[in-house]
Amino acid sequence: MKSVNNKVRNLLTVFLVIALMVLSKYSFADTTDRDLNKATPIEVKHLGSFKGQDLIQVNIENASGDNIEISFVDSEGYVLYSDVFNDKNISKKFLLDIPENSFNDFQLIVKTQKQSQTQSFGIGKEIKIVEKTIIAKLK
Repeated sequence: MKSVNNKVRNLLTVFLVIALMVLSKYSFADTTDRDLNKATPIEVKHLGSFKGQDLIQVNIENASGDNIEISFVDSEGYVLYSDVFNDKNISKKFLLDIPENSFNDFQLIVKTQKQSQTQSFGIGKEIKIVEKTIIAKLK
C-alpha cells in the first residue's frame, strides 16, 4: 500500500513540475520590443541646384515620435547646422554650398535620443565632363 502511495505521489509531483514549467514559460516569455534595435529609416536625396547651391532633402520616418537631431558637420568638425525634431514624418530641405570635386566635405548626422542610434552620411560633389559624338544617317 505504501509503495502505491509513493508511486502516486511521485507521479503527481512529476505532473506538477511539468505543469509549472509550461506555465512559467508563458509568464517569463520575452515581451521586449524587438524593433528597438531597428534603425530609423532615413532617405537623403540631391534635388539639384538653386542659386548656385546644392539642394538636399532629408526624409525620416519617426514612427515613435522620438526626438531626432539633424546636424551638418564640415570636414574640420565644425557644426554648421543642428536642430531637434519630433514629428512623425520629417521632411526637410537644406541648401549647401558644396565645393566642386570634394568628397565627404560635409557629413549629415542623424541621432535618435531615445534609441541612442547615430547614422552618418557623407556628402560631396564630383563633376564629370562627358564628351559624346553622335553619328546619324540623313535621308
